[in-house]
Amino acid sequence: HKVYKFIFFGTFLEDENKTSNENLDYKKHKIKFRKKVIALSKKKLFDFVWIKLPLVYGKNMSNSSFAGSLIAKLKSKKDIIINFKYSTIHLLNVLDVKKIVSVINKNWNKYKNKIIIPKTEGPYFIYELMDRIKKIIKYDNKIIYINSIKKKKINLKTKLINFKISRNFINFLKKNV
Repeated sequence: HKVYKFIFFGTFLEDENKTSNENLDYKKHKIKFRKKVIALSKKKLFDFVWIKLPLVYGKNMSNSSFAGSLIAKLKSKKDIIINFKYSTIHLLNVLDVKKIVSVINKNWNKYKNKIIIPKTEGPYFIYELMDRIKKIIKYDNKIIYINSIKKKKINLKTKLINFKISRNFINFLKKNV
């Protein structure tokens, strides 16, 4: 009988202990869905790969995305309000995500029924990323950090090792601001 193959996209939030209220429901549903996918795959109904994704950026991003919102605020000279100064941030360009999917498809048996964590740009604390951006991109926006509670930096162990990231978030911002 034919075995169907699926690639699902999870989130790095699945590994965070404390999540903002905005992301809490999303995180809970992703974890619940992942557990259901794993349980169903054990019944040999299908094969899967679960790719945990960080913040993804690229051309034509919505203004509600991290990159889209940041670009819009930088262009409009509006204040940049950040909820948690010490949130860990990982980034990956959408074109690199496309390459990851291609690598997985070509090597399906190696990755099937596994949870994959790709290499990313980061980890950065959000304030570290903003400091790096300010050194390269001149902007007058005021950055307001609402919460400065110290957190431990989340550094996930990469499980997709034969992959090289080809994009860079700060260069992407420079081209789009």
